[in-house]
Amino acid sequence: ANHGSFPHRLLLGVESVFFPAVGARLRSRFSEAEPAIPDDELIEWYVASHRKMATLARAFGSTLLVAVQPDGITLERRAAGSSSSQTANEGYDRFRATVVSRLAADGVPVLDLGNAPGLETGHFLDACHLTADGNRLVAEVTARFIESNGLLRGRSSSSSG
Repeated sequence: ANHGSFPHRLLLGVESVFFPAVGARLRSRFSEAEPAIPDDELIEWYVASHRKMATLARAFGSTLLVAVQPDGITLERRAAGSSSSQTANEGYDRFRATVVSRLAADGVPVLDLGNAPGLETGHFLDACHLTADGNRLVAEVTARFIESNGLLRGRSSSSSG
């Protein structure tokens, strides 16, 4: 095990800060042996937090845009034609689908970058970090989404510049 990695450095001494049960739960989520799979509690927390942020943004005359991160594992599986639900990424797929559907149903603008047009496995350095071209593509997709959904205040989607 690489105890110098970020999750392990973060978790060193966690039991002295949190209750032991919380420390054990955090360690199980960040274990190197098995990828963390978001459970229902985590999904509920994420959705509820973003609902609150969207409400707060609206109260200040703004709009919260939730952009859900793409991942290379799902794209790799799609490229290989695999539809197996028994993958290391099953939890993130479920997380992304649930977040997108629940927040969109609440009227929160959600951009699922996992379905970004043109995004391919070659746009990733690893399972989650994008190359320069991948970042450029995601920025372009995000800009089009913002413009086409009228999320720019004081500008219509047909204005230029």
